[in-house]
Amino acid sequence: MQNSGDIRKNIIEHLLWDSRIESADINVEVDEDHRVTLTGTAPSYMVKQAAGEDALRVSGVGMIYNQVAVEAPVGKGPQRSGEALEKAITSVLSLYPDFDEDSIEVSVSGNMVTLTGSADSYWKKLRAEEIAFEVGGVRRVINELSVVPTHTPLDREIARSIQNAIARTADIDLSKIGIEVDGGRVTLSGSVDSWATYSAAHTAAKYARGVVDLTNELTIRSGT
Repeated sequence: MQNSGDIRKNIIEHLLWDSRIESADINVEVDEDHRVTLTGTAPSYMVKQAAGEDALRVSGVGMIYNQVAVEAPVGKGPQRSGEALEKAITSVLSLYPDFDEDSIEVSVSGNMVTLTGSADSYWKKLRAEEIAFEVGGVRRVINELSVVPTHTPLDREIARSIQNAIARTADIDLSKIGIEVDGGRVTLSGSVDSWATYSAAHTAAKYARGVVDLTNELTIRSGT
């Protein structure tokens, strides 16, 4: 059985191995229950996500709290700011048919962007933030979009939809996973045997219709 120090060492080595994470500054903490917290900064959402996935793949990790802040390096791309940056982000968002350009408002202070308004799916809220961040000149994005589904199923229908999606994509005993839905806000709990199953459950909830927020409290059983 690995102790928290061994797990931390393995995570750090795995992050150093991954060439996608070369420009990130990530700190790793592991508590006695093998719950991992990542802090620090990453230059893109892709790097932040990669770091979280790498940590979850390390043997012995039970849960991951990915608190890495996304902050673009100075000098990345065209150095727009203010009104020019606002127009650039609005223009880029308008190119995506998934978004109603009238429902998302963009405001800029220096190189910090704030998104307000609404999206009709939880995943679209996350995607809008990623798109805004990739515009040259943006250093930080504050995502204040609310999720307002155009179709509002009952909470039990959302839970059933997530449960069915998990059953289709993962070989798992569904009795081991808790799916709680309150006003479209989903909480996953319980334990799974592998990163692949964890990912399948998270994806099933993330893209389900009617979901407005997602908290993933699943753990990966030690030694699997």
